[in-house]
Amino acid sequence: MNLTAIYVANSFGIMLIGILLISNWSRLREKNIESCCLLLMMISAFMGCVIDPFVFACDGQPGTLNRFVVQAGNSLLYAADMFGSFFWLIFLKSHLKIKLSLTHKYILNCALMLGIAIILVNFFLPIIFEISDSNTYIRRAGYWFFCVIDYGFMIDSIVLYLICRHRGGYMKNFPIIVYLLPLLAGNVAQSLIYGISTISSCFTISIAGLMASLQRERIYRDKLTGIYNFAYLDVLEGQYIGNTRHNVSGIMINLNGFKKMNKELGRSTANNALKDAAKIIAHSIGELGTVVRYASDEFIAIVNTQDEMAINMCIASIKSAFSEFNRDPRNSYKMSACFSSCNINPENDISAFLDEISKRMLEEKADFYSQGENNRRRA
Repeated sequence: MNLTAIYVANSFGIMLIGILLISNWSRLREKNIESCCLLLMMISAFMGCVIDPFVFACDGQPGTLNRFVVQAGNSLLYAADMFGSFFWLIFLKSHLKIKLSLTHKYILNCALMLGIAIILVNFFLPIIFEISDSNTYIRRAGYWFFCVIDYGFMIDSIVLYLICRHRGGYMKNFPIIVYLLPLLAGNVAQSLIYGISTISSCFTISIAGLMASLQRERIYRDKLTGIYNFAYLDVLEGQYIGNTRHNVSGIMINLNGFKKMNKELGRSTANNALKDAAKIIAHSIGELGTVVRYASDEFIAIVNTQDEMAINMCIASIKSAFSEFNRDPRNSYKMSACFSSCNINPENDISAFLDEISKRMLEEKADFYSQGENNRRRA
């Protein structure tokens, strides 16, 4: 065991976490699931980098205090590693708008509770590890069972990503290998080679890679709503135009009465309405595609299908979500929208698609306002 190497590796990990916190603090302060998960992942990695050197330093040293540090420290390291994997899974689910079934959620929660229970029971009945009379850490057979839970979260995230990628196409592309590769390397190395400290430091490298990927992605994110901005359509054009293997469509959503809301209720309320609308649309589209803020009160959902029934189901899902929002007495305003849809022809550029779907939207809006005028006349 080389204590100097352990101290240096974890010191660099602590420094890297500090730099990530400082450089990304504005993002981490955002009140959403993704930012919360990222912050908790950083806390888990920081805990690991701080605790690991103390555990190694006290391992095999006599005294009650050293025994306590080895026992409690290793327990916290197992917990930090498990929670880091769990929060990564939740982050990926939220970032890619993956919908989990109730059964899936139940299994994940049970696995997490089981892992916590095993760590707590291990204080009284050695399952994962034990501390010998000489205060030396010794792995038990239950260590590999715990690894099934820990690695299970990572494997689940890979499976979910592949399913989501299959359903949503390029719109659901995310460089998960940047996060998983260093973390898996660190976990495998420390699992197979006793006496080295690589998990926590590699965890920080994974988080750094994740944050770098997110930073590149923020170029194409709308600052107000958090969904993609107009510039992202150019990225999609590069992927789909000229590629006849993909069948992609667009759904335009135009909020009704937004200018009136902005004028009567104020800009702040109107901005909140845009945020709520973006969340509703993105959640309704889910794994099938992604959502772009096209104009002030217009959104375009790019979906990985040209099946008319699937497109109509997406529109029905958005309408249902708007109705549910309007029924909630806590909301001070109501929202509705007009919809138009159009297939993306890979032989044309994105401008042709935008012209066609905008033309169809104008027809829908004209019909919507004419119906409103007829209703007023009948009243």
